[in-house]
Amino acid sequence: MTARRARQDGFTLVELVMAIAILGIISVTVGVVSSVMFRTVGSSQARLTETRGPRYASVYWIPDVGSTETVNPAGTVCGGAGPLVTLQWNDDRTGLTTVSYAIDTTSGRILVRRLCTNGSTTPTRTTTIAPSIATPGAEVKCFDNTTSTWSACTTPDTDKSLRLMVTGAHGGGTFNIDAVREVT
Repeated sequence: MTARRARQDGFTLVELVMAIAILGIISVTVGVVSSVMFRTVGSSQARLTETRGPRYASVYWIPDVGSTETVNPAGTVCGGAGPLVTLQWNDDRTGLTTVSYAIDTTSGRILVRRLCTNGSTTPTRTTTIAPSIATPGAEVKCFDNTTSTWSACTTPDTDKSLRLMVTGAHGGGTFNIDAVREVT
C-alpha cells in the first residue's frame, strides 16, 4: 500500500516577494510614463493647433488675393472695424464680394477671415485662419514695384503682390504667405 503525501498548494515566501517586487517596478514605470505624458500633452496640443495656421492661411489667402480687384477700398470693411486688410472683387455668383482679415481678441488672439457678399458689410461666414497668434501677431504688406520693398498697402489699385505675415503665440515661429493679384 502506498502512502499518500499531503498536498501543499500555494506560494512560497520567496515567490511572493518576487511577485510584489515585479509589480512594484511595473507600477512605478507606468506612473512615470503617465506623468510625463500628462505634462507634455498640453504644450504638444498647442503646437499642433498652431501648425494649422499656415495651411489654412494659404488655402484662403492665395485665392482671395488672386481674385481681388481692390486692396483696402476706401470706407469698406467686412464685419467690423480695424482689419489688417480688406480685399474686394465682383463675383458672377455673389455680386460684390468683400473679405477682411482681422485679429479677433474675443476668445484669445486669433486671425480670422470675414466674408461679405452682395455688397453687404455683415459677414456671411467667419473662418479662423490662425487659432493662436502672438502680439501683434499678424501683418499684411504690399510690394511696391517702384522702391522694390514691402510696405503698407496704400495704393489700392496698383499693389500687385501681398504678403501675409503671422507669428504663432507658442513659439511656432513666423510664417509668410505671398500672393499675387491676377486681376488688373
